Amino acid sequence: MQLNFNAFDFDPTQGGSICFPLGDYRLEITKVEPMQVKDNPGAGYLAVHLTCVDGDLKGMVQIDRLNIYNPSEVAKRIALQQLAAYAFAIGRPQLATTEQMIGGRLICTIGPQADNPKYSEVKVVKCPDGSLPVNPNKSGNQPAPQHVQQTQPAQQGWGAPPAMPPADPGQGAAPPAWGSQPAASAAAPPWGSPSPAGATPAASATPPWVK
Repeated sequence: MQLNFNAFDFDPTQGGSICFPLGDYRLEITKVEPMQVKDNPGAGYLAVHLTCVDGDLKGMVQIDRLNIYNPSEVAKRIALQQLAAYAFAIGRPQLATTEQMIGGRLICTIGPQADNPKYSEVKVVKCPDGSLPVNPNKSGNQPAPQHVQQTQPAQQGWGAPPAMPPADPGQGAAPPAWGSQPAASAAAPPWGSPSPAGATPAASATPPWVK
């Protein structure tokens, strides 16, 4: 039948049109990208794409939008705490790039939004074993879960970081190992970190969605 459809008018996003029924889902982080808030070049969010890996909804995608590029320090702090939950849940507490989140597996409680139930949202982020992520430096110095302590995993699996490629002798130092402190040059950009009270963002800071 006749369509008169122009695909250039649409983003070819797949699998995000379903509302997840309330429940726990085993997921893999398949994409993480900074996005600008529509009509507001000074604000944005980190879109975390979570793909269901088993069950009836296998292959379906839930997007969690973390407002880490927000003028509101309160909104930014909440978003960074949520990002920390993801980082500890997948066993990668120090992230030099968003790409290091790709392939991380975890469990999330997802269900309909309270104010708009035709859409779903991430309600709780959990570790692959179903426990809640913890920061050992903020929780009475209790030991971190085993999947967080590892630095060079023996194999891929739930919560295991992907294998890092060997360093090219002609390209300088090797990439940082999991669990090590990223180099200063890889530190979070000004718009991704809480600013001290009264501080003004650096004039040279460019949001990541600006090409």
